[in-house]
Amino acid sequence: MSLPDDIKENSPYYMLTRAIDSDVIPFAFFEVLFLDYLEDIITAEQLLSRFENTCSCSNLKMDCTSKLKAFIRRFWTDPYS
Repeated sequence: MSLPDDIKENSPYYMLTRAIDSDVIPFAFFEVLFLDYLEDIITAEQLLSRFENTCSCSNLKMDCTSKLKAFIRRFWTDPYS
């Protein structure tokens, strides 16, 4: 099992997040996990487990803390950049 290249530079996800007048809001897998946590759908332990399992299965070298910081910047600190 592997993830598509949607989170890489110049991918559909990357391009949609930079589109000025787009009504589409793309989410990376980790953003969905964070949203699920905020909605009390999953626990913090489940979030970390799912994040690590997804990265492991897909050979992604991601850090949950750095992705959480990016999530906060995207949706709270600077949502219109």
